[in-house]
This record gives sequence, C-alpha cells and structure tokens, in this order.
Amino acid sequence: MEGEIPRGTQIGSYVVDSFLGRGGMGIVYRAFHPRLERWAAIKLLPPFQSSSDARGRFEREARAVARLRHRHILSVFDFGEFAGQPYMVVEYMPNGALVDRMPKEPLTATQALALLRPLGEALDYAHQQGILHRDVKPANVFLDSELQPVLADFGLARMVDEQSLTASGMISGTPTHISPEQTMGKPLDAQSDLYSLAVVGYQLLTARLPFQGGGMMDLLYAHVHTEVPPPTGFNPALPKPIDAVLVRALAKNPGDRYASAS
Repeated sequence: MEGEIPRGTQIGSYVVDSFLGRGGMGIVYRAFHPRLERWAAIKLLPPFQSSSDARGRFEREARAVARLRHRHILSVFDFGEFAGQPYMVVEYMPNGALVDRMPKEPLTATQALALLRPLGEALDYAHQQGILHRDVKPANVFLDSELQPVLADFGLARMVDEQSLTASGMISGTPTHISPEQTMGKPLDAQSDLYSLAVVGYQLLTARLPFQGGGMMDLLYAHVHTEVPPPTGFNPALPKPIDAVLVRALAKNPGDRYASAS
C-alpha cells in the first residue's frame, strides 16, 4: 500500500484519526472506536506473502501475543487484514516511546532500575508463557499516562520474519541491540531478549551503546566478537559491581548469561 491512509478510513471497528509514525515493522496510526469511545493505535504490517500459511502464522502469533496480560506489556485489542496488509490494534500510549526520551547523561543505578525492573518483569512473564520478543530496544518501550514503561511489539519480529524477511535473506532484529545468536541466525531463547535488555541497561547507565561502529556490519561483528567495555569506564560514578553484572548479561554465549531478568 502506497502513501498514508486518509483520516476517517475505517479499519475493522476503528476509525483512523492521524498518522503516528513509520518503522521497520510497519506504519502506525491513532484511531478511535466510536462505540467503545476508546482511542487505540493501529499498526499496519508489511503485506502477507501470497499464501494461506503466512496468514495462518500471523494469526497464531497474534493470538498468542493477545493473551499476554501484564502491567508492563502493551495490550493487543484486535488484529485482522486491511487491503492485503495484516494489522494489530493496541493500546494508545500518550507519552510516546522511550527512544525519544533517552537521557543525554548517564542515569544513576536507582534511576535506571526504575525503568529496567518493570521491563525485566514483563520479559520474564512473557518467557514463562512461551513468547519471545526478538526486538527489545528503546523504540519498542512506550510510556503510559504515569510515565511507566510498557513493552510493545511482542512477537512482531517473528511475524514479519516469517512473512517477508526470511524470503529475502535479511536478519530480523535491530543491529544496535541484537544478540550474537540472532545475528548468526541461530535458534533463539529467552537469553536473546535478556541480552537486548542489557544493551538498553548499558545505554541508560552510560548514555552510549556498548558497541558503536560505522555501519551495520561493524555492529553485527562487534556483538559476536568484541568484548564489552566496562560501563564504569564511561560512567565512573557507577558502583563497580555493575561492571560484572552487565558484562555477564552481555556474554557472547547465552549459557553464560543470567537465567532470567529478575
């Protein structure tokens, strides 16, 4: 589908109000449900492959994600297909994404934990339900009306990967936050999400990424081969034990990381 959807277009039971943004996983609109008098966000994903199998995989994954019920996981209200594109209807977050509020200076450990603990609880809960996120990053963390973090887009990396990326040979995930095993196309488990969460933690505590390169291939190489710089080297005010915690959380071998976010 080319261009933006006009205001007033009906998608399912929702009426499009305004364009919110565009990303690798699709296009997002604010929309209103007239009967429920409820605002929501509609994410239109890349078009299905022309097969019933692709549609079936999307619906199975969407149902699994819609069953997640957690204070810090974005609720899925509905899903369907519009003009050949799959879509999901989710909670509308009035305070936007964490990526737009990332601190320019390092946070204290207490400040960082106020964001990381709820996200870790959300990941542990989802993993217990058998659901992986596959793309944990600040752009997928939203802030609710109380400025509490809410993790969004569970399972979307898998949905998009199965529909379109696999066929083109691309790697799903975000190069700045991707785990070594995801970089190499290996089977994933909970430790992959926890690695990505640790990258977010590193950002919050140092105001920089653990790996910085001139391009995507440099970043992917670093995740697989380069040792993590101790965070206290960039923020000497941090308690020294944080070095050991983040270095373990960012271990190359998933088995060397923590078993859970908690």
